[in-house]
Amino acid sequence: MLKEFQQELKLIQEGQPRPYYLLYGDDDYMQNDYLQKLLDALLPYSDADFGVITINAEQTTSEEICESLQNEPLLPVRKITVIKNSGAFKNKEKVLGIAQKMESYLRDDVLRATKEFCRLLRNAGLSVESIKDGAWQSFSNDEWGKIVGTQLSESRNAWLPIVTEICLRPDFQPPQEGSGSALQMFLQETSPSEHIIIFVEDSADKNNKTFKLINATGIVFHFEKIKKEIQQKDALIEIAKASLEQAQKKITPSAWEIIGRKIGYDFYDAMNAINKLIAYVGEKNIIDANDVEVAIGKTKEDAIFELSSALTRKDMNGAVSLLADLLERGEHHQVILAVISREIRMLLHANILLSSQLLSGYKKNISYPDFVQTVFPKLKNIAQAEGEDLLCQHPYGAFLALKNTGVFSFSQLVQYLEKLAQIDILFKSSPKEPQLLLEQFIIAVCTTLTDDGWTG
Repeated sequence: MLKEFQQELKLIQEGQPRPYYLLYGDDDYMQNDYLQKLLDALLPYSDADFGVITINAEQTTSEEICESLQNEPLLPVRKITVIKNSGAFKNKEKVLGIAQKMESYLRDDVLRATKEFCRLLRNAGLSVESIKDGAWQSFSNDEWGKIVGTQLSESRNAWLPIVTEICLRPDFQPPQEGSGSALQMFLQETSPSEHIIIFVEDSADKNNKTFKLINATGIVFHFEKIKKEIQQKDALIEIAKASLEQAQKKITPSAWEIIGRKIGYDFYDAMNAINKLIAYVGEKNIIDANDVEVAIGKTKEDAIFELSSALTRKDMNGAVSLLADLLERGEHHQVILAVISREIRMLLHANILLSSQLLSGYKKNISYPDFVQTVFPKLKNIAQAEGEDLLCQHPYGAFLALKNTGVFSFSQLVQYLEKLAQIDILFKSSPKEPQLLLEQFIIAVCTTLTDDGWTG
């Protein structure tokens, strides 16, 4: 992928840009990183404010999008339109598979779960309004099966009550109907020009007509999250190479290992740490293990355990104090949000696992050494069979998550994930102070406030 992308950047530098680019997949970091590199290559920084238009199709009508595409730029610069979440690359009739993924969406991305559910309803000619006042419970399994495109005997008990509860809350705002059809017609009837269009999507169907058009006249990049740690490490080293070369730095193998132990190989967290290390070493060209030990300080696991321990004890003052310490230490608010989100997801995974009866032999009063010896190997076997390894990344983290499953209910954990997703959006679209938003979340968790107590 990286080699292919570098070739595209070279073509742009040689004056041969594509008319269309499609970036899709579930790896937001890689997607955003490549998008910015594309924009930097396509348009000089001085022209970016005049030449680049970004449109969120879920908040814009299809007519407005098509009108914007036809408008000429105010100044004589290359025009680039970035269209996000257009829905133009999904086939309406192909909904099979969404239902099977809904549980993982609820665990990892609540907003996506609600968006996909609303899409399923629209495809069936329904809306959120049509399932209010308990109407969704009157639908038979066969009726729901037609809506979600699959049998619902298990799904009805697993995810349907949760996602409907979220969508039926008074403050829920359904996403607007996608602008896929109008865009498809526009692109098929319009010849490529100096106007460049970049699509950013969470998913795409390769059999979709618009996908085939873009693939034939432009280029497509697929960004899928890497789950294996060794692959994450290799990908991170490749991504970090550009920043390190620009700063004329190198990281020793032993330093990479400590970064993995302290931070992990998540792109957001690790790149923040690498940029911090580049600043820390100053004129020194080699970043070694000692630099990482000194500059990074506490491990990521330490921060997780301390903050999660305060949350599960509902120690509001302690959690708020830990948050302030992390921010004062220079930790980015987005990193802290990721840490909290990961811990809530671990608690949710533990809740689901214990409810499933898959983890036989586990007892709340088990000691940590016994847990490592008898229970953790079972967790690894389950993860290998189910393809989920969140609880297997650190034995002590899994031990705490399972031990603390009784502190919060399943519905509370789902609600907390939804709130964290809202905070993530507010970080990027609101002038509200990040520390205040995180403190509000901590207070809501520690005081077990309902929706009425949430002021985000």
